Amino acid sequence: MSVIKSCNQLAKIIRDGNYKIVGIDGKDGAGKSTIARKVSSELKIRHINLDDYVEKHSGTYVPNIKNEELLAAINSSNNPLIIEGVCLLAIMEKFNLKPDLSVYVKKMDRYGFWHDRDECDLEEDVDDFILKEKKCLRSFAEFEARLEGARMSTENIEFPLSEEIIKYQAYHDLLTGLPNRALFTIYLDLEISQA
Repeated sequence: MSVIKSCNQLAKIIRDGNYKIVGIDGKDGAGKSTIARKVSSELKIRHINLDDYVEKHSGTYVPNIKNEELLAAINSSNNPLIIEGVCLLAIMEKFNLKPDLSVYVKKMDRYGFWHDRDECDLEEDVDDFILKEKKCLRSFAEFEARLEGARMSTENIEFPLSEEIIKYQAYHDLLTGLPNRALFTIYLDLEISQA
């Protein structure tokens, strides 16, 4: 695994490699779209944003991708392309596709702390974890608003995809996208209880 610290460095890696599909994954707000736009613009290659292929107001992400449209967009390109979005590996797995180069974007705040975590703490209930994450996101939003001098109502802040993403990441390996031990344990307990 390499650490890439700039768009220029990523563009050079893509330019020097023989990559048909470059996948850029990461959590909400990590900067995937910004990086993909900059790199695709510099290399003059196509950029596909998974958000453009989600059924609007569906409440979920992975199950509501417009599969046919997305697959047609991917297959219509004979040139290299960048695909970016959350849960990218899970979505590409639906099409039996795999990026030739996978990039995971981590976001660091202005104080030098990672905003995202590599994995969820599975020692606690996932719903409790989601509740804590939402409180944390709300406090970050409030803090950012205060820094910007803005006034905002925190009651109306919604993070519609966060819950699904957290649940997905709690039960899947982030590198491979495969179900992890926590999900296996849930299914095993279910099978045992039904036996």
